[in-house]
Amino acid sequence: MINKLLEKYYNKSVATRAAVWFMFSNVVQKGIITLTTPIFSRLLTQEEYGIVSIYNSWMGIFTLLATFALTTGVISKAMIKYKDSRWQYISSILVLTSIVTVFFFVCVLTIKRLAPYSIELDSSLLIIMGTDIFFSSALALWSIKNRFEFNYKSIVLMTIVSNSIGTILSLIFVIWCPQQRVFFRIFGNVITHIVLYAPIFVYILRKGKTYVYRDYWLYSLKYNAPLIPHYLSQQALNQADRIMISSLSGNAAAAVYSLAYQVAIAIRIVVDSIFSSFDPWALQHIEKRELKTIGVRAFQMELFLGIICCGFSLFAPEMIAVMGGEKYASAAYIVPPITMSVLFIALYSMFSSIEFYYEKTKMIMTASCAVGALNILLNWFFINAFGFAAAAYTTLFCYVIYAAIHYVFMVHICRLNNIENPFSFIKMWGAALVFVFLSMSISLAYSLYLVRYMIILALIVIAFAVYKKIILHR
Repeated sequence: MINKLLEKYYNKSVATRAAVWFMFSNVVQKGIITLTTPIFSRLLTQEEYGIVSIYNSWMGIFTLLATFALTTGVISKAMIKYKDSRWQYISSILVLTSIVTVFFFVCVLTIKRLAPYSIELDSSLLIIMGTDIFFSSALALWSIKNRFEFNYKSIVLMTIVSNSIGTILSLIFVIWCPQQRVFFRIFGNVITHIVLYAPIFVYILRKGKTYVYRDYWLYSLKYNAPLIPHYLSQQALNQADRIMISSLSGNAAAAVYSLAYQVAIAIRIVVDSIFSSFDPWALQHIEKRELKTIGVRAFQMELFLGIICCGFSLFAPEMIAVMGGEKYASAAYIVPPITMSVLFIALYSMFSSIEFYYEKTKMIMTASCAVGALNILLNWFFINAFGFAAAAYTTLFCYVIYAAIHYVFMVHICRLNNIENPFSFIKMWGAALVFVFLSMSISLAYSLYLVRYMIILALIVIAFAVYKKIILHR
């Protein structure tokens, strides 16, 4: 059996094997987080846990601003445009990113000193955040190049080692230094990143030997400038809910919401691992005009992710009980809308592959800004009116709108370029709505333990029957 599995594995395309390994590394990463979350949620008070979650939220926003998003969207396109000089490109962009990061955090620390209450985080946390972003940019550029070329072994190894050591160090520091638990919870990861990513930083510069190159810089800045509002709006969708909950309802409420978010992060990691291979694969198939293949693969991915999302919703009370204990029990009801948001993030990512290929960055910016602003307005109104749990539902609503707008834009681009729409409207949206209905219905059974356990048992029986019919009778 092992030989057959190995044979099937080696017969798969390199993109498929890469996706499997990226998923494996992310599962290991999430496994480490999941195993240690119950420990951290008990070692830290809700207030402290909330501050750590707010730090992570600001980290997402500041990473974008401090790097001008140069380690994201433009890189995949540049890997095609500069396919014969990839090392030179990323070494030059690393220099540019480093300059922007240093300048940005000098400004942030100056503002913090002149207006101490303008930024909620302490200066010490801002300094280690800036240091982390500085070195992590090297890893991001190196990883994207290797992902694009499906060189997955080194990335998988680095991901597992980095997350393992960082989490273990954070745990040791928190136990040994209880007076500054928040700082050392974060510092364990940052010091690991410095030690592991600094050699990659140097390696990129030595390999590329290109530091200031006008064409690379101008192309990247011009490409990314319209996308900055888009990425900021994405961060508003991803992070604004926790920041606003902290401001409107306190750090303890942000802690409860963030713990529910930890459940969704497991699914988000699966999404990210899949799309780390899907994006370059899709761009290459668009180049070849093999659009039907993209549509088939996208629908399969949607079904896979939808089933996972519903499964996480079904077991949400047990997951929250293990991860946080009784004081976080209310977080279970936030899990279904958050997990469904991840599904619509996946849909948007599929549709936007067409937009990115044809460099329709203004369309992307328009959609993101509109929905990001809508999310902030809805959060402000509904959190004040109904409490912090409402943020999960406003975020889900905004992601549905977000995916819908990008679908319309994608169809428009296909018509302009006289290519077929690879994504079936009925299949993609029909399946999404079914999954939303199922997930929301599951939450109604959280207090009905017998009903929910009967549903779980029935699903296990069905899964076993399908496995027996499809796998064993091949």
